[in-house]
Amino acid sequence: MQNLRVVSLLNSLSKKEKIVFLQYLRSPFFNYTRRLIRLAEYLIKTQKPEKEKAFQYIHETKKSKYDDLAMRHVMMRLLDLLKNFIAYQTLFEDKLVVNLYLLKGLRKKNQSYLHKEILDSTQLLTERSALKDDTYYYYCYKLELEKNTLQQIGRNRIMEPNLPSILQSINELYLYTTLKYYCHTLNQKNVYANIPEMLFKEEFLKHLKVNDYKHNPGILIYHNIMLTLTDGEDEKHYTSLKALLNKYVGNFSKEEAREMYVFAQNFCIKQINKGNSKYLKKIFELYKTTLETEIVFENDCLSPQSFKNIVATALRLKKLDWCKKFIKNYHNRIIPEHKQNAYKYNMARLFFYEKKYKNCLQLLQEVNYKDAFYGFDSKVLLLKTFYEQKDYEALEHFILSFWMFVKRNKHLSETHKKSYLHLMSFIRKIVRIGGDKIKLKKIREEIKNTQPIADANWLIEMIEVK
Repeated sequence: MQNLRVVSLLNSLSKKEKIVFLQYLRSPFFNYTRRLIRLAEYLIKTQKPEKEKAFQYIHETKKSKYDDLAMRHVMMRLLDLLKNFIAYQTLFEDKLVVNLYLLKGLRKKNQSYLHKEILDSTQLLTERSALKDDTYYYYCYKLELEKNTLQQIGRNRIMEPNLPSILQSINELYLYTTLKYYCHTLNQKNVYANIPEMLFKEEFLKHLKVNDYKHNPGILIYHNIMLTLTDGEDEKHYTSLKALLNKYVGNFSKEEAREMYVFAQNFCIKQINKGNSKYLKKIFELYKTTLETEIVFENDCLSPQSFKNIVATALRLKKLDWCKKFIKNYHNRIIPEHKQNAYKYNMARLFFYEKKYKNCLQLLQEVNYKDAFYGFDSKVLLLKTFYEQKDYEALEHFILSFWMFVKRNKHLSETHKKSYLHLMSFIRKIVRIGGDKIKLKKIREEIKNTQPIADANWLIEMIEVK
């Protein structure tokens, strides 16, 4: 019964939401069937619900003969009510949406005085809104449309014509949303094939160049994001983007602000990959900003990937004390199913940078190598640790097993396979060459001209310290 949709959806509710849902069910406006209330009570309080026991509970007797068809029917009805409850809750979380539907209803009921009152208050609510995202401009458009509808039905002739305002709100919404998703498309152009071209692209881009949208922070930000994606060699676009993010981050939901910062982080990563090491500090500052503002958290949780990226950057900048505090303070906010692995793997990395190789190996033995986020990274860290310890026998044995594992893995992309195989191949070469400076120099050049390689920077460091 655990896999049933109604059970799964109920389990996704918080404790408070479950209480509110029961109140919702007990209201005769939404439900008048006691059996549905009883079923919801049973499913909420029972950890491992069973159909037969649920059937007896809702019929309030153990003598009722189980009827699977009747049970399926009552569960489907409960699922429908639960979906309606979630829609109802989501709707009433947004006062502007509620007001828009209320305005439509009042207009249909010919309640012009009350309609005007709600329209004015909604207009004020919109103007005072801290958020200036695409949803905000959509609401502006809908409100202007509502004013126009009143004029068309002849009940508010004294209102000034608002067609220019409608067109202005449509333009703002169009520019914002088009820019936003054009940026996402540019960012994913290597993932998706046959992406359709933007209509009127040249005119669109020309318009942005010659028009000022200082009043619309979203357009400003996405315009600069677009420039970092299309003109990535000019660093002034990144500088401008970061300044805009710092100034206007409060105008967007955490979800959208997080996406905007990811664009900025991706620009830094591209620069770092090109060898522009000054962007390590820049991306570290971005990570710290998203932590301090809590933008990085999704549903109050930190993704294992974000946690790993922050640790990796701090370690490369040799900020070991900061990194230790970060791991200690934030590992409990990682998605629960990845929390333990994330803590052990990233602490192992810290130990590696501190040259505490025994501690590193001990923690790596406790990592779950089936974890998609940490399995391969943990194996790479093992390779590096064996090398740093000069345990070349253990290193060779591990390379043999890891090599076969990579070659046989059907879920690993060819790019990732090559990256790991190249790493192991060069480690072997460096070990066999020993201290021969001339050969090591040739290997260094070979590494620079080979793509892709996992941990190429570390390989070069190992050659330079020989």
